Amino acid sequence: MTGPFARVAVCIDHSPADDRGIAAVTRLAPRRIDLVHVAPPGAVAGYSRWGVDRQLAHRRAEEWLDGRAAAVPGAVPVLLWGDPADALIAWAAREEPDLMVLASHPGPIDRLLGGVTRRLVVDAPCPVLVVPPGCPDGAGSWARPGAGFAHIACCVDPSASSVRAARLARRVADAGGPCRISLVHAVDDGTPDAEILAWAETAAPDLIVAAAHDGPLERARHGSVAWRLARHARCPVLVTR
Repeated sequence: MTGPFARVAVCIDHSPADDRGIAAVTRLAPRRIDLVHVAPPGAVAGYSRWGVDRQLAHRRAEEWLDGRAAAVPGAVPVLLWGDPADALIAWAAREEPDLMVLASHPGPIDRLLGGVTRRLVVDAPCPVLVVPPGCPDGAGSWARPGAGFAHIACCVDPSASSVRAARLARRVADAGGPCRISLVHAVDDGTPDAEILAWAETAAPDLIVAAAHDGPLERARHGSVAWRLARHARCPVLVTR
């Protein structure tokens, strides 16, 4: 079964969180999976520019990524270098994947690496799925191709971006079989993310869909709402464009 996204890129960073992101991609059942890793600039800037140590680091990064891709059916390894957020956003602008997936990190690691997740949520040119700690890392129904979702919550407001988010939520639901969709509208303009998160604690959806919105002002305001949902929700959050 093919999911709602034909080409999905999962961002991996050589941490235990990688397994959660890969499991989420497997569940979405795309036709193509790109495993994208951004290595430090000095390690992969090129064999000819650096000494033996840097060349070895480059080769090791390639070998590790090739090994990860070999374990995921149909996966294509993509090795980038530089600032992680800049490199991932630039690659997505060139390659135009239908979705980018990344797993957030728990505790202090999130504070160190959370800037990459925030940049992708706000600035990536395609939808972004953030998989939080606590989601399974490959066992059970979560990793079964095309497993689908039982309950999707879609955050709505009067904007055109919200309409697109609702349509994407419907596509995701239809691809996975019977599914309940809740349309969630926060009345409090001051802290809509807090209202949505409080509702989700009781309703327990297994996916939240939210729009990052268009334009610099809307994306600055609503993108931060989407980021807070992605950071604090207990289930995966799909941020649409």
